[in-house]
Parts: sequence; structure tokens; C-alpha cells
Amino acid sequence: MSDPTTSAAARASGFWADTLHRVVRNRAAVVGGSVVAIFVVVALFAPVLAPFDPLKGRLGDRLRAPSAAHWLGTDELGRDVLSRVLHGARITAQVQVAAVGLALAIGTVLG
Repeated sequence: MSDPTTSAAARASGFWADTLHRVVRNRAAVVGGSVVAIFVVVALFAPVLAPFDPLKGRLGDRLRAPSAAHWLGTDELGRDVLSRVLHGARITAQVQVAAVGLALAIGTVLG
């Protein structure tokens, strides 16, 4: 007779190994997971990756086309668009975490 805890542990590791194998084989899941991972890394390291202060305007640089200095150009106040997008990713990630946390709390209470 086999030990029930051993067979349960073997089934659990088999389930997770099978799930990981299925996810890795699915190209859409790998691409989607990669996009999410890149988004999280960009959001975490936005202050390091952003070449300029996203709030500081330079009126002499307003409405510039994309260039080596400003990869996505500048807006009407001379702010670097790339820096603003990178810092916007941080805010978006915070809103996502708050929304999921709120949904989790409400779902837990309501059952």
C-alpha cells in the first residue's frame, strides 16, 4: 500500500510540471508573458531608464520630431515623450495592482 502523502505530493508536482510544460509550448502564452514581464521591468526601472525628467518642460524643445536625443519626440511644452511614457507605466502598474487587490477583497467577502 502506498503512502497517501507521497502520492499526493507526486501528483501535485506532476500537475505543476504539466502546467508549466503546456504554457511553455503555447507560443501565445510565452509572447504574452514576455510582454507582461517587459512591462513590469520597465515600470520598476522607469526612473533609471527615462533619459529626462518627465515633468520638466523645455520650451526651446517644444514639438520636436523624434531624434537621437528624444526618441519619441517632445510635446507642446517641450517634455520628452519617452520619459513620460516610461513614468506612465509606473502609474498604470499601480492602478492595476490596486484594481486586482480591490477585486480580490470584494470577491473574498462576497464569496
